[in-house]
Amino acid sequence: MPSPLAAILRDELAAQRTFLSTDEERALERPATYENEDDLAWERLRGRRSWLFPPLRDRFIRDKRPMAQWQAMIAAEEAAAGGPTFISQMAEQVLEWAVCTSDRGAMMAGFAARALRWLGIILIALGAYSWSTGSPTPGAIAAGIGAAFVLAGRAAGRFGKRLAAQLMARVRGAAA
Repeated sequence: MPSPLAAILRDELAAQRTFLSTDEERALERPATYENEDDLAWERLRGRRSWLFPPLRDRFIRDKRPMAQWQAMIAAEEAAAGGPTFISQMAEQVLEWAVCTSDRGAMMAGFAARALRWLGIILIALGAYSWSTGSPTPGAIAAGIGAAFVLAGRAAGRFGKRLAAQLMARVRGAAA
């Protein structure tokens, strides 16, 4: 009998006219640490992970974000398998996404981190161009400011991840 999470994913994919083979559906319930190069269904699932996440997330949203219900399904799946499975990790990722997108601080930290990193990369490239065209002092200044922006972006990213981890720990603690 397939797990409820695997059944949810199968139904969502069928609604999008994308289908899982029975081998792939069984592979969803394998341990997350499973490694077997000869298991083609497992390899296909691992390769399609980014394609499988959105339908699972869409179902979570359409069901009005039932956090407690999904946490119970994840706990039951992991208890039955003796540890995290491929599908339980994906469902955990959906819950983490829900927590992070519902908290403005985590969202803003993530946005600021990306914006600062990109601005830093652009300034470093501008500094390198300026340096190579005969303006070493302005180029060095621009590259230095760019490097500072990249470092600030990394710090904001770490803050956002730490905030998201605290939120997830709080959600997991509420479920226990």
